[in-house]
Amino acid sequence: MSNCLQDQQLPNFSCSVVSLSILDLSDNYFQGPIPSSFSNLTCITFLDLSNNNLNNSIPSSLFNFSHLTSLFLNDNNFSGQIPNISHKSNTLEELDLSNNNIRGELLSTLSNLQLSYLDLSSNELSGQIPSSLFDLTQLSYLDLSSNELSGQIPSSLFDLSQLSNLDLSSNKLSGQIPSSLFDLTQLSYLDLSYNNLEGPLPNKITGLSNLTALFLHDNLVNGTIPSWCLSLQSLLNLDLSYNYFTGQLTTISSYSLETLNLDNNKLHGDIPESIFNLVNITYLLLSSNSFSGFVKFSLLFELPNLRFLDLSKNTQISLNCESNANYTLSRLWALDLSHIDLTEFPKLSGQVPDLRFLDMSNNKLGGRVPNWLFEINRVRHLEDNWDENEGFE
Repeated sequence: MSNCLQDQQLPNFSCSVVSLSILDLSDNYFQGPIPSSFSNLTCITFLDLSNNNLNNSIPSSLFNFSHLTSLFLNDNNFSGQIPNISHKSNTLEELDLSNNNIRGELLSTLSNLQLSYLDLSSNELSGQIPSSLFDLTQLSYLDLSSNELSGQIPSSLFDLSQLSNLDLSSNKLSGQIPSSLFDLTQLSYLDLSYNNLEGPLPNKITGLSNLTALFLHDNLVNGTIPSWCLSLQSLLNLDLSYNYFTGQLTTISSYSLETLNLDNNKLHGDIPESIFNLVNITYLLLSSNSFSGFVKFSLLFELPNLRFLDLSKNTQISLNCESNANYTLSRLWALDLSHIDLTEFPKLSGQVPDLRFLDMSNNKLGGRVPNWLFEINRVRHLEDNWDENEGFE
C-alpha cells in the first residue's frame, strides 16, 4: 500500500493477520504514533513505514520481532531516543531511521545486531561514536551524517572490512582521521566533510582501490596532498576544498575523475599539465590558492566534457589566452577567471556556445571589449572590470 496517499492514522492489526510477513505503507500521509497493535505482527520480516508523518517515539516492540530483517522508518517525525535493542532482533539486517528528530547517544546495543545496512543520518544524535558500533562486521553501508556527533573517529573502524559506503559528514568530529580507514579494501564512497578533522593524510595506504568518491572538504586537514590521492584509478569525485593543504600538486593520474575541487587551500607552484589529461573532468575548481606559473588556455580544449572551470584568486598565474580555433568547449557553462591579474581577454569566439556564467572581475584588462562577448546569447551572469565612466581599468 505504498504511495496511496492515505491521510489518516496507521491501521490497527489484530491477531488475524499474525502470519503477515511483508508490509509496505511507505510514501503516504499516515499520522500519529505507531499503534501498539503492530506488536501482533510476530511473523513480520519486512516493514517499511518511511516517508509519512508519523511521530512520537519509536516503540521498542518493533525490535522484539524474531524474524524481522528490514525496518525502514526514515523520513518521519519520530522523536525521543533509539529504543534498546532486544536480543530477539539479531535477524535484523537493514535499519533506516534517517531524517527524523531522534536524540540521545548511539546505543552500544546496536552491536548486538547482524546489520549490513545502517542509516541514522539527519537526526539529533550526540556524543561520541561508540567503538562497539564497529563490532557490526557485516556492515556494508553506514551513514551517520548530519547529526551532532563529537569526539574522534574510532580506529577500530578497520574491523568493518565489508564496508563500501561510509558517511560521517556534517557532525562535530575532531582529531586525526585514523589511518586504518584508508586500508579498507571494499570502500567505494567516503564522506567526512563538514567536521573539525585535522592533521595530515597518510603518505601510504593499502586500501581504497575501489573508491569512487572522496569528500574531505570543510575540515582542518593540513600537510601535502599525498600522491595516492591523485592516482586512484576508480575515483570519480574528489573534493579536498576548504582545508589547509600546502605544497605542490604531484602528477594526477586518476583519469576517471569527473569532479576535482581543491578550492581554498594553500597550494602553490605550477598547475601540473597532467590535469589537462583528465578527459572525463566536468568540474575543475582550483580557486583561492597560490598557484603560479604559465598556463596555456589552449590546453582546456583537451577537456571536451568540461562544464565548470574556476581558476580565480590565484594572482600568480600567468594565463596565455590564445585559444585553439579547431575545437570548442561545447559543454562549458561557467568560467571564473577573476582575481588572477588577467591582462587580456581569452579568444573564445564561437568556442563556448553554452556559456551561462562568466566572471573576469578584479583583473587588469584593457582595450576594447571583444565581439565574442556579445555573441554568447546564453550568458545570464557577467562580471567584468567595466566602469561606465572610465571604461576598462
